[in-house]
Amino acid sequence: MEVIPVIAGTLVISLYLSDLSSGASCFGSFAPLCGQDGITYANECYAKQAHVEVKDNGPCPEKRCRCNRIMIDVCGHNGIQYNNPCLARCHYVERYTFGKCEDTE
Repeated sequence: MEVIPVIAGTLVISLYLSDLSSGASCFGSFAPLCGQDGITYANECYAKQAHVEVKDNGPCPEKRCRCNRIMIDVCGHNGIQYNNPCLARCHYVERYTFGKCEDTE
């Protein structure tokens, strides 16, 4: 039963990333695929809007990480802020800068 929250959370991430891009709508078929960044996208359109190459068809394998709770904000190269470097790496983000991501609004 853990698959449902992962897919629901992934859909939210995909929708968020699509809002950051050109604004074109990707609503339509639900055909999950795994991006090179380790994030599952609802369909190929969302992956393209996030400028991510497709790694595999179907959702990404679940990666279990154990990180400490020390708060050392980092901003991933993907523009998403993580509470510490370990959490960034758990989301397949290897390149990041220390500190909060700047708001682009």
